[in-house]
Amino acid sequence: MLKIDRYFISNNERFKTGFSHCRSYYQYGKTLDLEVVAEGIESQEVLNELLILGCTTGQDYFWNKPMNQDAFVQHL
Repeated sequence: MLKIDRYFISNNERFKTGFSHCRSYYQYGKTLDLEVVAEGIESQEVLNELLILGCTTGQDYFWNKPMNQDAFVQHL
């Protein structure tokens, strides 16, 4: 697995200028036949850009904030 660090994704302005890095890391990971995970997805705009790239695995506050076990079971 290759994880694209939130540094390149979470800050929207940095994402716009650093998206070429995301593209390079994604292509590198796929060349090595690795699953690529984008960390730091916090907006629909960022998610859309990553989906266009082909990155379908991600994590962070866009989906939900961290929660305890009881809250997680309730969420399910």
